[in-house]
Amino acid sequence: STHCISSAASDVYKRQDTANARAVSARNLVIAGSKEDADAETRRIGIAHEGMGKALQGVEEALKVGPPETAPLNKLLAQIKNTEAAYGPVALEITRLGSQGEKDAAIKKINEQCRPLLTKLVADIEAFLAESDAISKRASQESMRQFESLRLQLILLSVAMVVFACVLGVATTRSIVRPLNEASQALSLIHI
Repeated sequence: STHCISSAASDVYKRQDTANARAVSARNLVIAGSKEDADAETRRIGIAHEGMGKALQGVEEALKVGPPETAPLNKLLAQIKNTEAAYGPVALEITRLGSQGEKDAAIKKINEQCRPLLTKLVADIEAFLAESDAISKRASQESMRQFESLRLQLILLSVAMVVFACVLGVATTRSIVRPLNEASQALSLIHI
């Protein structure tokens, strides 16, 4: 269960980098000085956009097999997906505008739509990461509590086994010594 959570958190953390890279590439596309630079940024945007969609599906799949404690993460992932659903088309539109040389329209879209959505997307991702961290800490604390309980049970069982072994040792010794004492007394009576 903790592995599921940490795997999902790691994937979401990487998506934060992807979202930022896509935004930077969109900005770079708008200010690109050459066709080659613009083409390179367009490719980066496409790769990041595709990677974002696939990664969010992967996180969703990982959380489906997760324990019930991951329910809050599912809600936060839904927020990320909703923000991405609004942000992705804006980034692609900026890409289109930048590719067609409509820099002023692209800059306006960056400032009015892209930046606020990117800020929300990053905030959604950070909320997901914070919740996954909290869930992992709770799971770790529960594991430690269970470990301490099992350790205490093992110590008590060990003490009980030592006491049982001592009682059994005394009983065995007596069962051996008593007949020997009786035999010794019987022999001493015969020698008298």
